[in-house]
Amino acid sequence: MCAGYVNCIQSRTVGLALIGCLLASCAPVLPRVFLFASYLLSMCYFPQLFAEVICSGHSTILIPSILFILSCTPSLDHEVQSRSEWPLILIRIYICSGYFASGMCKLLCGARFGKFWGMGPTLQYYIFDALWSRPAGPTVRRIQETAITAPRIMTFLATSSMFFEIGFISAPFSDMMSVFFGLNGLAFHAGIMLFQVLPP
Repeated sequence: MCAGYVNCIQSRTVGLALIGCLLASCAPVLPRVFLFASYLLSMCYFPQLFAEVICSGHSTILIPSILFILSCTPSLDHEVQSRSEWPLILIRIYICSGYFASGMCKLLCGARFGKFWGMGPTLQYYIFDALWSRPAGPTVRRIQETAITAPRIMTFLATSSMFFEIGFISAPFSDMMSVFFGLNGLAFHAGIMLFQVLPP
């Protein structure tokens, strides 16, 4: 039996176990135990996916930490009857800190190397790479070609995305800001999926 086949079986087994634990955590019996098991299984499952995808690990980096926070949430235990909201606030802060760190990294690295990240060449490269490595349909391809040949569009999109990420740090402290940045985050990632044609 070849090693690749064994690895495939192991990956599927861990993936099914992860799905099973996540479903079991929705039941009233020991939800935190199943969430902690999901956290451990996610640490075994998602690193295996990294070699299978073209893009970076951004899509899976938040999941283990959020599962761990949820496994420490007393309000999930029916016996405790806690109404504490600290886990939700902590999850908000954690997600926002990731966006904020990304935006500040772009800003500070640009200052360090004397080139403003928001000028757009990096974003232009991402879209250009997608044109050849992940070909899309004619409509999306036309949008991509229009974008990368228009420096002002690239500058606007890159600059606004960077300041969107930096501004995300204000979201945990206001329900209105959370909704605002949440909706903008959906639009932000929809734009990434459109321009970079991310694999399913």
